[in-house]
Amino acid sequence: MSADLTKLESHLKTRSYVEGYTPSQADVVVFKAISSAPDATAHPAVARWYSHIKSYEPEFGSLSGSSQAGEAFLGGSSAAAAPAEAEDDDEVDLFGSDDEEDAEAERVKAERVAAYNAKKANKPKTVAKSVVTFEVKPWDDETDMVKLEESVRSIQWPGLVWGQSKLVPIGYGIRKLQITLVVEDDLVSLDELQEKVAEFEDYVQSSDVVAMQNIKGLLQGHVYGTELSHPKHMMSQDWELYGFAPVPRDPEVLFKDHPTASGPNPKQDLFVADDFPLPDTPLVKEVRAFAQKELDEQTFNHSNRVFVYGSALAKTHFPEWKYAETPTAVETYALSCLLHDIGTAEKFLATTHMSFEFKGAIVARDLILQLGGPEAEADSVCDAIIRHQDIFVKGGNITVVGQILQLATILDNVGLRANLVHPRLIETTTAKFPRKGWSEHFARVIEKELTLKPWCHTSTFEVPNWKAGVQSNFATDVRGNEVMRPYD
Repeated sequence: MSADLTKLESHLKTRSYVEGYTPSQADVVVFKAISSAPDATAHPAVARWYSHIKSYEPEFGSLSGSSQAGEAFLGGSSAAAAPAEAEDDDEVDLFGSDDEEDAEAERVKAERVAAYNAKKANKPKTVAKSVVTFEVKPWDDETDMVKLEESVRSIQWPGLVWGQSKLVPIGYGIRKLQITLVVEDDLVSLDELQEKVAEFEDYVQSSDVVAMQNIKGLLQGHVYGTELSHPKHMMSQDWELYGFAPVPRDPEVLFKDHPTASGPNPKQDLFVADDFPLPDTPLVKEVRAFAQKELDEQTFNHSNRVFVYGSALAKTHFPEWKYAETPTAVETYALSCLLHDIGTAEKFLATTHMSFEFKGAIVARDLILQLGGPEAEADSVCDAIIRHQDIFVKGGNITVVGQILQLATILDNVGLRANLVHPRLIETTTAKFPRKGWSEHFARVIEKELTLKPWCHTSTFEVPNWKAGVQSNFATDVRGNEVMRPYD
């Protein structure tokens, strides 16, 4: 039996799964009824869902739930009706037929309707969103507030984005959790959210919505007006959510007299690779699958190492950036890491005149938007990838995500500032994501792009007016990475 793609498309436009908030047997039964990947143009929501569920294929047997909800989408519009047999007519119509004129008129009318609908569909639609201040009270002063917050943040729904939080004293040593969130009003019921939070009964005594501010005129990430005093307030929320906050670009400025990173013995927190898993979100899973398919093994492993090193650097030396406390910022950084070298993939490097960072940034932004990611997040990833080799710029600022990406890539590629992380982190990260001769591999990628495109951005590492045949400074530095040589 086939799936009713029209009905399924309508259902999945506002949902991530056929039923509930995690993959279930309802998704499995519908997935199996679809013989091949759906057309993303005709059924974009189904195509996104299909790609995501496909990543769970090895786990189909262990997924929970019933298939009953999925059976409602089986059969229907996918079966095409057979055309009726035309009857033979031996008579000759000397004067033409009114039916032919009617058919032509209907065709013209249908084309006009289709053109109107297409034009209407392309108009940006207003997405009603609200900023909510949410409070959760524990049972007593012995309640583990870290576990309580982890439980609350584990609720991941379409249209729900968790923001910053703090613990507020309420007396007798008891503190309540106060957390900010942004919700799409059509997708998230705050009553249902409170019911879900109440399920964590080991930690939660009660919850309450203490403030709610509607955001008006948010069109695909562009602010046209809010109930706040100025649109910049919404932009500041994007800074917080997607790692846009400005920090100094030049690491020499960033680390000057730094309390944990300057001096001969910088702080090295004892982390291991498993302390920094990629976020378990649908968007990260789909982007990871794309990166693994398009990149060679060495580059894919490098991308994962960059996520680990950057996360550790931010947590140890820049807690004030609140990177680790903002799940959307962690997701944005993960996407930036997975895609920062996508422009070096065989599919892209030699098929464009653009420098690999610029082509890769465009590919990354388009991909995230196609997968339903927020435009602000796609912009943050794009910006970070474009600038991730701007290491000689001395003045000005860069985004938090962009700075972390620069610090982590240069650490893995040439060993710079490796003393800011614990040696055990490097050992476990290279064991989990082996280098497999990464230094030589990447040096050859550098030389290949310089040969193909001597104008490329990578040439900023080289002597002025660099020409083919001149030894690459950058490739030499990468091959000379003594810190990582034992792991190559």
